[in-house]
Amino acid sequence: TFGLVEAWRPLARQQRIYDFMWKSAAEAFPHRDHAALRRTVCRWVAPTNQLAPPGHCTGGAVDVWLYKD
Repeated sequence: TFGLVEAWRPLARQQRIYDFMWKSAAEAFPHRDHAALRRTVCRWVAPTNQLAPPGHCTGGAVDVWLYKD
């Protein structure tokens, strides 16, 4: 069974998620430089400062969870 978690989100929410993940990664990996932190964070959330907007901000991405019955 699949569960829809989130689909479209406004750019401001995407930025808040990115900022939260950045802060969390910086605390978890204090030895990493800026580039390494960015690679880590971008594995989980798309940045908002790219030429193309993040998929969630266009409706082109959805988050789903797999549920076990």
